[in-house]
Amino acid sequence: MRRLALLLAALCGADLDAPMPALKVTLHHGAHDRRYAPPDEDALARVEFCAYCEDPHTEGSLARGLTALQGARDYKITSKLVYALPNDASTKPMNVDELTGNVALVHRSATPLVQKILHAQDAGAVGVVLVDDGRCESDLNCGRIGSARLGGFAPRDDPSSWRLVKIPSVLVSQETGKRIRRLMPLEHFEVPKLGTQWVSPRSAASHMRRRGARPPARPPEPTRPARRRRRPEEL
Repeated sequence: MRRLALLLAALCGADLDAPMPALKVTLHHGAHDRRYAPPDEDALARVEFCAYCEDPHTEGSLARGLTALQGARDYKITSKLVYALPNDASTKPMNVDELTGNVALVHRSATPLVQKILHAQDAGAVGVVLVDDGRCESDLNCGRIGSARLGGFAPRDDPSSWRLVKIPSVLVSQETGKRIRRLMPLEHFEVPKLGTQWVSPRSAASHMRRRGARPPARPPEPTRPARRRRRPEEL
């Protein structure tokens, strides 16, 4: 109900720039993570997240994710976590204003992971959390996509594309993605040419106004069948 109220307030002309509940995330790996990570887990980054908090590192929940083998390896960043739109960042994000200066949350799909990261980077994101689609095992053994044993994700990618990447990225399991999503103020929204997407209430209101997007249709209210009037001869 709270999410629906936020969306309705935005659609009815409320201040879209007013502060809204946000999920904060801290990503760290390398020198910033050595006191926590065993030597045999060098490929795993820490993902700490919380809502209504100042510091995810001290107040948040913890998950592990694979860092990129060819990307940034020494980092610690804290920012808001924002869903890319489209959620899989297969094309340049439509919600650049929301992503700028924040960490992008992105679904895994058929698009190469490095391409998704570059799309988020070009939109101003300072980091990317990639959510697996279920193809990785619980220990983040993702086959050809990568694993802790292989040193991270995307070990077989062409290095030339990764040279363009300047921001950190972490691949988390599908279950971790669900944990994160439960803490975010989101709406399932129908966006033209993209289908159903997870968006913030503010983004939903904005796209409804600018692009003709619409919330999923509500099922029709059940109607009572009309009572048949009996003929005089039936009385």
